Amino acid sequence: MSARLRSSLLIALVLLVATWIGWMAARPASYKPADATAATSAPGSKTGAAPLATTGSTAKLSSWTPPEGDPVQRYKAAKTEEERTEVIGSFMTLGHDSNPLMLIEALKDDSTRIRVSAVEYAAQLTEQASAQVLKEAILNDRSDVREMGWSLLAPHPLENKAPALMATIERGSDVVLEESFREMGRTPEMPLFEAMLTSATKVQGERQTRVFKELNQWLVPGGGNVPTFRSVPEMVNWWTANKQRYDQFMLRVDQ
Repeated sequence: MSARLRSSLLIALVLLVATWIGWMAARPASYKPADATAATSAPGSKTGAAPLATTGSTAKLSSWTPPEGDPVQRYKAAKTEEERTEVIGSFMTLGHDSNPLMLIEALKDDSTRIRVSAVEYAAQLTEQASAQVLKEAILNDRSDVREMGWSLLAPHPLENKAPALMATIERGSDVVLEESFREMGRTPEMPLFEAMLTSATKVQGERQTRVFKELNQWLVPGGGNVPTFRSVPEMVNWWTANKQRYDQFMLRVDQ
């Protein structure tokens, strides 16, 4: 290759490089490769897709209006099942001192669905307030309501179960009474026995006879010499003198 040709090629190469450098310098500073935008993603995103819109859920939350007035009166004033359901849900969301009374009122609703819902809502209350609602639930005339009530009452402490047992004896139907004896008798405990004994002194006739029979049945498995009682007052006197011989689960401890 001649010196002149080599010189010409070198000059051409220098001009080409200069042209490329000039083009790069003139490129807009905001330019990004086509795939750079696609690669940009929100923190925590694995796909690089834009975050999902949340406008709908935000609007739904912001559209909720806290209810006003007394829960019980608002519930009674509601005309339809849908309105009553909305009243219960709104006041339970807000929180109100009269919510337990509202739920107890709902246990009288024509709709079994609302009654069961009222029992379920009781789980959101304080333990003491919940026990008030559940005590009324297990007295209900609809089996689905009672079943839910017993289920939620089961883990409650004895100080809540004892008044519920007394309520079934003093105010419950025969069906409710038998359910109560079956549920409470699963684990016979002294506070429940004493609650039964107290209630037995307040009822009369066939109801007292049935409770008296249940009391005797609770004493038999405990062991020891248990006399044959002729009346509730006689059993009360005997229990007062002998209760120290029994443990919490109605078992004799002096044998």
